[in-house]
Amino acid sequence: MALRKIEAEVFLKLAQSIPVIDVRSPGEYITGHIPGAVNIPIFDDNERIAVGTKYKKEGRIPAIVEGLKLTGPSMSPKLEQALKIARDGKLLVHCWRGGMRSEAMAWLFSLGDIETEVLEGGYKSDRNYILNGLSEQRKMIVLGGMTGSGKTHILRYLNGCGWQVLDLA
Repeated sequence: MALRKIEAEVFLKLAQSIPVIDVRSPGEYITGHIPGAVNIPIFDDNERIAVGTKYKKEGRIPAIVEGLKLTGPSMSPKLEQALKIARDGKLLVHCWRGGMRSEAMAWLFSLGDIETEVLEGGYKSDRNYILNGLSEQRKMIVLGGMTGSGKTHILRYLNGCGWQVLDLA
């Protein structure tokens, strides 16, 4: 399997037609996720803590071994769930930083002939991409006036011309 990592902008465009799988723990998912993403966690919250602690205290390889011990029996249901969600045999996958969790699940999904693409930098890069987009300078016009002065008619006209309009009436 050739793992393909893609940038947030491309990932989010593809997410309009390909299902997104968030493989972070349920607690991470609940605190924030890409709209429409389905949570198929590689670890539950307690398992994530155990593997993370092992990584910090003993290193990468002992953490990987611990992760495999914890996830081995639960892999087939995760693949079955992914097979049901995949559209045209494709899924988009991400974890927090685009590392081992998403790569491991992409590998698992590939065993079911699901073509997966992983979000480079994970959910963290998605958040940064969105925040950068929100911080861009935009031209805004505020329309004000007395009741009955025709503001709503102007907003409807602008909307009909293809302008983005927010009517707070």
